[in-house]
Amino acid sequence: MKIGIGNDHVAVEYKKEIKKYIEEKYGYEVVNYGTDSTERFNYPVSGEAVANAVVNGEVDKGIVICGTGVGISLAANKVNGIRCVTCSEPYSALLSRQHNNTNMLAFGARVVGIELAKMIVDAWLSGEYEGGRHQVRIDMLKEIEEKLNTVQMYLENNYKDLTLQSYEDAKEVVERYEKSGLLKQKDMIQKKMAEFDAKLVHYGHTNVSEFLKERY
Repeated sequence: MKIGIGNDHVAVEYKKEIKKYIEEKYGYEVVNYGTDSTERFNYPVSGEAVANAVVNGEVDKGIVICGTGVGISLAANKVNGIRCVTCSEPYSALLSRQHNNTNMLAFGARVVGIELAKMIVDAWLSGEYEGGRHQVRIDMLKEIEEKLNTVQMYLENNYKDLTLQSYEDAKEVVERYEKSGLLKQKDMIQKKMAEFDAKLVHYGHTNVSEFLKERY
């Protein structure tokens, strides 16, 4: 078993202690993706790094720690395929593995003591996914990710020549439609982007960013 671990400047000592604890008790390899400095460090950096390591198969599971565990878990959960749980007690950590098949754990260095943090880690590492009825919900989570992937893939394939700013603005508008439930199929996404194209020509704009800022 290989565990990725990440942290911000608030959780340096917790990261070191948890890393040592896992290595000595379980014999697992623990890979550090966080900072070892107490200088200000933005938690999304290490949250994303550990999450990418998990989905890419570099590590089997990930543990991330910041002040509360909330911010760094939000960063991790932005990566497709990640199910990161923030816990302040062992019971939720255990059930998150059994029922939700979580592949990352987060907790806060300002919220739980180090001994409680170790108990949370023990519960999470010992939990085994039960599958069965729970897989239905996991599949539903995957479907949500796939919907957003459809939007992103369409934009990447059809707006490769746009600047990054223009692409991000176009993506934001389409995602707004998608999340509202108006866009549920790829052909509807294509239709909406075709409407954008027609309006661009009609209003004489050649820059998607400029057009979207005016019209939306």
